[in-house]
Amino acid sequence: MKFKTQKIAYYFFASALALLVLQIVYGFIMVFARLGFDVLHDWIPFNTARTTHINLLVVWLLTGFMGSAYYVIPEESGRELHMPRLAILQLISWLVVGVVAVVGFHFGWWEGRKFLEIPRPLDYLVVVNVLLFLYIIGMT
Repeated sequence: MKFKTQKIAYYFFASALALLVLQIVYGFIMVFARLGFDVLHDWIPFNTARTTHINLLVVWLLTGFMGSAYYVIPEESGRELHMPRLAILQLISWLVVGVVAVVGFHFGWWEGRKFLEIPRPLDYLVVVNVLLFLYIIGMT
């Protein structure tokens, strides 16, 4: 690790790993439901588990990708990340959007579009997060 700001990538990697574990948990919930051991159905119906499982896949992959970029780009450009605090803020806001989406799924807050279940206000926040990511990478 040549640059101090590359440490930010570890926060992204740890978050991605936690999201992966959560995705696996939801996968097991679905497997047990399909096998007839659906003891959690009152709290986590199958459609909610499926929606959460698929959306967690997208979120942990993008989180890992962002962390990889925050690690590689400073090394390739030969300089520190532009505005590292903004990168931390971007991670926090990204995870908050993810948590709100998952909690919302459990309360029936989705649009019903296949693979695009998160509600429209959260879509806009995802776009803001991606634009922040592109700004930080572009300015580095």
